[in-house]
Amino acid sequence: PIESSRRKLQMQGVFGRPYNYSSMWECLRGVARKEGLRGVYAGLGSNLMKMAPASAITFAVYDDVLARLN
Repeated sequence: PIESSRRKLQMQGVFGRPYNYSSMWECLRGVARKEGLRGVYAGLGSNLMKMAPASAITFAVYDDVLARLN
């Protein structure tokens, strides 16, 4: 939910889009009112598909660097 509201906040004002929200909480409340809980969690699956490999790569690189330093 925080990732989708962050994206909505970042896209405000881009290409003439209106400014609807002034804070993260206001964005979450507004989306929950307009789209329901499904709207709050929209895009979660695709975000997890992106984050899982990125976290795995970060962990592998960290582990490798740590092993090389010791």
